[in-house]
Amino acid sequence: MTSTSDVPPTTQPGEPDWTAIIQGFYDTLDDIQAAPDSTRIDELCAPGSPCRNTLGAQIEALERDGWRVVDVSRTLVSDGALAGTPDDVPLSESQLAIVRAQLSSAGGDPGRIIDANGETLFDIDPSPLPDIPTNYIVQRHSDGTWRLFEIL
Repeated sequence: MTSTSDVPPTTQPGEPDWTAIIQGFYDTLDDIQAAPDSTRIDELCAPGSPCRNTLGAQIEALERDGWRVVDVSRTLVSDGALAGTPDDVPLSESQLAIVRAQLSSAGGDPGRIIDANGETLFDIDPSPLPDIPTNYIVQRHSDGTWRLFEIL
């Protein structure tokens, strides 16, 4: 596997719009957490992935308990770029890609987790996101779109 620290991120003509893909993951996660629906987890996470095991379990717990996330600041993604593929195979031949993206928060009030009656159970810390790139492993889905496999 290529070390993501050794490969400069690149976006070549004809490559997927990695910034939009990673932003789509965060937007989908926000939508699902606001109205928890475990049937939508596969819109976000690759089957059998660490994402499915972690975020999927969190969404299932929200749904089971009748809780939801509200007022959370939107995560903004910039500078998404391909950092490599496993075994350095061309992207067109790989089911997995390593993507590096910069995150920031839209700011605002802290989000909350509320119960079915609208009562606040937990406040979500509105601390700014660290000013470092985040690496993602994404997997090509059978329909050609990408799903989140793991956040590194």
